[in-house]
Parts: sequence; structure tokens; C-alpha cells
Amino acid sequence: MLAADGISCLGYVEFCRRLDEDAEFAEWFGPLSDSVEAVARAAEVPYRLIALQHAVLDLIDLLDPRAERFPDHRRSRLGRPPER
Repeated sequence: MLAADGISCLGYVEFCRRLDEDAEFAEWFGPLSDSVEAVARAAEVPYRLIALQHAVLDLIDLLDPRAERFPDHRRSRLGRPPER
């Protein structure tokens, strides 16, 4: 969508499509994706990061309860954060 001031913004669905289908676009997010994958594979993930990831997924569940925009197969949670 192109705003009157010439600034554009991708919607979530278009962002995901481009991430999946546009190699040049996806390359911009390579380092971030690599970092997220490394954290997901790490033996120990910091408590705050796990808590943040759970909070984001709780928000996604609230905003998209039928998983129409963010499919269930993309909603896996990191291990439960330890009790504080």
C-alpha cells in the first residue's frame, strides 16, 4: 500500500508471501532468521526470551484465534520458562 506521502507498508500476508517467494527480500532477513533458529536449537534459552516468545504467541492467539493469518504449524512455543 502506498500512502499519500510516498511511504509504503507491507501487510503481514504480503510480507510472509515475499519472505517465502522472493529470495532477494528473504536475504534481508537471513541474519535475523539464523539468530532465531540458533536460539530455537540452543540447549538453554534465556528466561526473558522464552517469556517474550510466549507473550507474542498469546497475542497472536488472541488476534487470530482461527489461525487464518498465522497457521498453527507456525505457532510452536519454546519450552516453558522456569518459574520465577
